[in-house]
Amino acid sequence: MNTMKVYEDLSGNSGITGYRISEDDNSMDIEFRSGKTYTYTRANVGHTNFEVMKALAKSGAGLCRCLTELRGILTPKPEPTPIMAVSIKVDADKAASVITDLLNAGIRVSLN
Repeated sequence: MNTMKVYEDLSGNSGITGYRISEDDNSMDIEFRSGKTYTYTRANVGHTNFEVMKALAKSGAGLCRCLTELRGILTPKPEPTPIMAVSIKVDADKAASVITDLLNAGIRVSLN
């Protein structure tokens, strides 16, 4: 079993402390500051949303906001509606790394 990785929390105010992507790449455990861990699966959030969640977890920014957006669609469906936009704030020195991770995951990025 993969070990829980520390969520970087580049914004400094996330409720998420860690994450673990399953070896079969079909589920992700997310650990919250409260000590609770929730499992999200590719089947219950949809393929596209799952890939976004993985990229955000690895980049250390935006995952909590993403989960808030997903909250309304987390009932089992064949493919929930993909999230249209998530805003994240990162330090300038880490922006290039975060943007690269998102682009490598096939996520469109726009800078404001």
